[in-house]
Amino acid sequence: LIVFLLTLPAWVFFRVGSMGNLSATQQMSRAWEIIVTMFDFTNAEYRPLRDLWRYKPMVIILIGVMIARQLWFHFRLDRRLEMSGWMDSSWYRWCAPVAMAIMAAACIFLRGPGQAFIYFQF
Repeated sequence: LIVFLLTLPAWVFFRVGSMGNLSATQQMSRAWEIIVTMFDFTNAEYRPLRDLWRYKPMVIILIGVMIARQLWFHFRLDRRLEMSGWMDSSWYRWCAPVAMAIMAAACIFLRGPGQAFIYFQF
């Protein structure tokens, strides 16, 4: 979380040069305006979050699944299952590769519009 919060402002300074023909002083002042806006929650509207549920319920469900997975490993429930012998069952040996194949297919086919990798756009 700390790395994420430090990376957000760093990207603003990294990308501010592509905002047009601005002098260095103008670029710095524009970058600070963006950073202040990013971390200013006094006039925040949470309507986009409500609209996200209305139009994209699958996104909210997937976010919930990812949070549940993180909690699963945080509380070491995988270790408890390993000790119980459940992972030695034939059901697990068949389901784990199928789940990996479904995730790989989802990464390939549900990736959205085919745009170039973001780092090649600089």
